[in-house]
Amino acid sequence: EFDSNQNDALRWRQLAIAYLLINNQIYNDDKKKIIFALACMTLGSAGVWALSCYKAAEASGMFGMWLAWNDTFKAAFQSTNTKGEAVSSLMTLVQTRG
Repeated sequence: EFDSNQNDALRWRQLAIAYLLINNQIYNDDKKKIIFALACMTLGSAGVWALSCYKAAEASGMFGMWLAWNDTFKAAFQSTNTKGEAVSSLMTLVQTRG
């Protein structure tokens, strides 16, 4: 379930893509992939965004292409400075004994 948290967007998208690849006999076209992803977006602003995607698809009669949908998702939810955020996270990382 994705709730629009930018910190989780990349991880969520990678997990969704992995699930779709494993289940490619079921999710074998762009429409099915997009509907699956939207169905996992019901919380917070992600839910509102998904609803707008459903409404746009209803109006146009199509959901579009999976690759374009991914680009739109990334623009809406993923941080644009992932390298900087990764460096910042590493700088504040504290190692503990396990």
